Amino acid sequence: MKSILQKILFALMVSTAGLTFAQPAPMPPGPQVEQRLKGLGLTDDQVTQVTDLYSKTQAANQTKRAQIKVLNAQIELGMTGSSPDLKALDVLVDQKVALQADIEKQFLAMGAQVHKIVGDTAYAQLQARFKMHRHAMMDHRGT
Repeated sequence: MKSILQKILFALMVSTAGLTFAQPAPMPPGPQVEQRLKGLGLTDDQVTQVTDLYSKTQAANQTKRAQIKVLNAQIELGMTGSSPDLKALDVLVDQKVALQADIEKQFLAMGAQVHKIVGDTAYAQLQARFKMHRHAMMDHRGT
């Protein structure tokens, strides 16, 4: 049984590692997002700046997300043995957390740039809408 699980996890790791190098570009925000931004009173130029910034941030983080998946698979694989190497697993966890922190920092930097582009009022409205969306998604997923 352990051998089968290791083979499955190894296959997952290899296939996920391929995502790191051969990933399609993330989809830019669609017309609904653009309409919502315009509904906040933003100009076409502001909408373009915000959507471009979002797309660039998503693209910059895409490889990091794939690397996190590989690390998750390696951690899971490392825990399948009867005596896991906790020091090696600690290194993998540290790498994963560093990638997650970098992604979070990039989104915070994006948020600061968006704030400069759209101003206080529109930014507050964007934050409120994002929080509502996030809570709705959490409720939907049951988390």
